[in-house]
Order: sequence, then structure tokens, then C-alpha cells
Amino acid sequence: MNKLPTKFSEYNSKLTYYLYLLLTFCIPINKKILPIVIAIIILNWILDFKFKARFNSLVRNRSLLVFISLYVFYLIGIIYSNDLTYAENDLDVKASLIIFPIILCESFLIPWNKIKNIFLVFIIGCFSNCIIQLVHAYIMFQQTHSRDEFFYNQLSWTFHPAYYAMYICFINALLIYYLFFDKELYAMKQRVFAAFLLIFFSVYIILLNSKAGIIGLGFLFLISMIYYFILFKKLLVVFSVALGIGVLFFAFQHYLINPINPRLELAKENIEIKHIDSTTTESTNARILVWKASLEIIKGNYLFGVGTGDVKDVLLAKY
Repeated sequence: MNKLPTKFSEYNSKLTYYLYLLLTFCIPINKKILPIVIAIIILNWILDFKFKARFNSLVRNRSLLVFISLYVFYLIGIIYSNDLTYAENDLDVKASLIIFPIILCESFLIPWNKIKNIFLVFIIGCFSNCIIQLVHAYIMFQQTHSRDEFFYNQLSWTFHPAYYAMYICFINALLIYYLFFDKELYAMKQRVFAAFLLIFFSVYIILLNSKAGIIGLGFLFLISMIYYFILFKKLLVVFSVALGIGVLFFAFQHYLINPINPRLELAKENIEIKHIDSTTTESTNARILVWKASLEIIKGNYLFGVGTGDVKDVLLAKY
């Protein structure tokens, strides 16, 4: 009598794993299919009927409760909000903060080899999308003869360049772990291919010309080198790698990227401006103004905030 529920649970676990693989592959490929995959994952989660076990798993994994608590704060913020329409829309956008911790609470029980497969599929998805974007850029270049097709939002036409650069930074973190810190032994071909991907994705971030992505990549390399030195005490190796990365980045950015798309140079010039025009549309200056306005608002409402629904109105009024 107990065989049927057990078999169903096994099939459900396998289906959940394959759905996770599909989800991680689609994240960097196609945003439109994600809601469908997520809906299937939620339906599969409900049909398993392991609510008590999952609740206990969620309580044990307290790190997930941080995200749920943040969403609860947003819910409380509705109480003293005037613009309830904006509050509802904002809560819809941020619903993943409460949905995913609940749905994924048992993912901590997935064996490490399957977790690695999920990461691998994400890398494959990102690499595939990079190739698609490069092919698209080449086709557009044949029509426009503009080298801008290979940079920033013209290159990353499926995602905002900053968001896509963050995906790639995460992948580079995985590749650095596999190459230098993973204790599992890999074949030389696998290590060479991982090194190739690390170089490829690093160059791709530079082509995306995302300021956040390039800064994130720099921090990633810096933290990795510090950690490597702490573990292995090889100062000469760390210094050589740091010097090599610095020289290559400067040469690539200064002699290849800036003459075509001098976005970082413009950002540097804009940061040095003392008085920024409040009507500016330049992204760096606009962010600086928003950050300053946000700090002033926080100083005046540091205890309870301004309400979930009124954030945009108060920020626009101050900005």
C-alpha cells in the first residue's frame, strides 16, 4: 500500500530536479518562458503534499528566512502607504522573495553532484546566449557597419547589460572555484576548457561595458587572489596573476574598447563633476543624484521608512 506514494514521491523528486535544470538553463536564455517553468515547479511542489516536512526544512535553513522577513517588511509598509496601487505592483514584483525560499527550501537536500549539474547547465545557458548575441551583433554589423553593435545594449539585446554581466560574474565565480579551490580532481581537458570559459566570459563583461559588471569582476578577482594567498601562501603567483590581469584589462579597455565605445571614460569624467544638473539623463550622474536623494530621505525616515507604496513618489519629489 505504501509503494504508490513512495513511487510518486520519487518521480516528483526527479521531475523537480529536471525542472530546476530547465529553469537555470532558461534564466539567461529567454525571460518569457520563465513564468511557465516557475508555474510548473509550483504545481509540482503542491502535488507532492509534503507541507509539514518543507515547513520544518524552511525553519532549519534560517538564511532563507531573511528573504521572507524582507518581504514581510514590505507588507507592513502598506499600512502607512498612500499609493496602494503602486504598493500592490511592487509586492507583485518582489513576490519571488517569499515564493522561492518556500519552494526551494528542500534544495539544500539535493546531492552536491546534482547541484554541480545545475550550475553547469546555467553556464551552458549563458554561453549559448553569448554566442547568440555575438551572431546577432555580427548580422547587425553587416547591415549598419557600426562597431557599436558589439558593445553594451546593442550586443546584449535580450537582457539589460548590467543584469547579464551579473550572471556572468556569478559564472566566473563558479569557474574560479572549479579551477583553483575544488578538491575534486578534473581531467586536464576540463580544466583547460574551464580556463577558456573564464577568459571568454571576462572579455564578454568588458564588451558589455557594464560599469557594475566590470567593478564586480574586479572585486571577484581581488577576493579570489586574497583567498588563494591565504590558502596556499604563494605570493609570487598572486602578484603575477594580478599584474597580468591589470595589464591585459588596461590594454583591452584603453586601446580597443574606449576608441569605439568610451562609456567608462565618460563615467569617470561625470563622477568628477562637482555640480550635477538635476535634469541629466546620463546614467552615472542620474544614479549619483538618486543615491543622494535616497540618503536624505533615509535620514528623515530611518525608523519606518516612507511606506511601500510611496517610495517612488517621495523619491521623485526629492530628486
